[in-house]
Amino acid sequence: MSFMIVAGGFHNGEVRGDGKADAYEVLRPYIVEEDPQPRTPRLPSPEDPYNVEEELVNATNHLHLHLKGPEIKATIGLFEDSMTAERFGGDRVCDLLVEAARAANWVIIAPGSPTCITRESQRKHLPPDLAEHVALVASGYDLIEAFDTEV
Repeated sequence: MSFMIVAGGFHNGEVRGDGKADAYEVLRPYIVEEDPQPRTPRLPSPEDPYNVEEELVNATNHLHLHLKGPEIKATIGLFEDSMTAERFGGDRVCDLLVEAARAANWVIIAPGSPTCITRESQRKHLPPDLAEHVALVASGYDLIEAFDTEV
């Protein structure tokens, strides 16, 4: 895929500051390179909900991961409160992204697509602008279907 997705958690409409360790455990078997980076993405905000471009600000606790395995290839940015994925491909990689997001209790946001919740309980915690168009994703297939849905 040629765009970036962002996954992150919300509680009562605000960004949660956790989830990294849970997502890392899902991704760990596929990591072929791990590079700590002193940067983090700006998460979408209610004022700018679809900003998932690579706008970076200074911060710490960022791991730049390269994943590889059977039918898996991706470049992942893993932060305390979010994950980015770009240059990803392979039949299983979207399954892995959903599994990591679900483990961290994160939603997945892609440009022009509905907000992808990985648990029904996340719906009530979304900021209003992200709650307008929502898809529940349980698998990589569901995620790809959501990417194909324009909002």
